[in-house]
Amino acid sequence: MSVSEPVARVETLIRNAREKGLVRVTTRVTARAVLRGAVAGRFPSPRLGGSRLVPWFAPPQRPVLRAENVRLEKPLRRHLRREGWQVSVNEAFDQVVTGCADRAITWLTPEVRQVYRELHRQGHAYSVEVWDPEGRLIGGSFGVQVGGMFGSDSMFHTVSHAAKAAAIDLAHRVRAAGGVGVDWQCISQHGLDLGVEVLDRRTFLALLRSAQGGAVPRLATERMPASRLVEPPLYGVPARD
Repeated sequence: MSVSEPVARVETLIRNAREKGLVRVTTRVTARAVLRGAVAGRFPSPRLGGSRLVPWFAPPQRPVLRAENVRLEKPLRRHLRREGWQVSVNEAFDQVVTGCADRAITWLTPEVRQVYRELHRQGHAYSVEVWDPEGRLIGGSFGVQVGGMFGSDSMFHTVSHAAKAAAIDLAHRVRAAGGVGVDWQCISQHGLDLGVEVLDRRTFLALLRSAQGGAVPRLATERMPASRLVEPPLYGVPARD
């Protein structure tokens, strides 16, 4: 193998990473760094496997979920209407983070989980919880708030559609509080099915800057029935089959 081949491989890896939105690499994650990153439109994505390097991304295309764009497919609508779920905010932050980390491969290392707990104590991070009629936590999401933009850093579910219920509920609470929307961070079929709007980086950053002006929205935190999310009209947009 020539000396140039390893160099070429590294250059290819760097180029591919930059195309995906790699903007920074650090050796650790701190609460201050996560908050400053959120303000600037970037987020960490640590990897397990022994590497101490933490990549930070600001993808060239950024999905945002707004209440007026939410789409409810029939199976999801049936679950919201019939299962008797309740949705709350900031009742079980640690449980939600633990649920999001409970998978074979996760970016939520113990160090990162502690960082988000610190951000929650500082009032910058929040959680959304979905409860079944017996009071069991069956899904949720958590993220960092930047003015009127609420990040969706991770989500989980133990019952089908519960994570979607958390995302939709958050979008509506954000809208009701006068916020801008939910930063979905990365494009996924899950988000596209719910109706995320895909923005280019420049448009997203402009939206993020506008979300940081004016009064900071305060989400309603009380438990509310998930069934309310299917009641038309939703901000002037009729429910869709």
